[in-house]
Amino acid sequence: MTPAPANIDPQIATSAILAAEAATEATVELLRFRREGMHCNFPFGDPEPVARLAEALLRTARIERDLFPGDIDSPPYAADYLIALNQLAGACSNFLEDQCSLTIIDAEAPE
Repeated sequence: MTPAPANIDPQIATSAILAAEAATEATVELLRFRREGMHCNFPFGDPEPVARLAEALLRTARIERDLFPGDIDSPPYAADYLIALNQLAGACSNFLEDQCSLTIIDAEAPE
């Protein structure tokens, strides 16, 4: 794997790759569904696209939150946006914990 650029923390770069992989796996399963239809009695097989997209969204929201510019010139809506990002990340995290027992997200900063 190509090393992360010098201006990106290696853990954040890894999280970005994991988010991309999760989104890609969900996309592949959605395309399979479009091409082949139901998987036994369920619309989707494994991996479940909702769980994989929730994981990708959680990781992406955390990256954006952690790297969002915090300078004093930030527009006034930035605080509201960061609050919304935290709510979105929290909802994804809760969904994954409550509904997707096999999905493991690495421990990161609390929501």
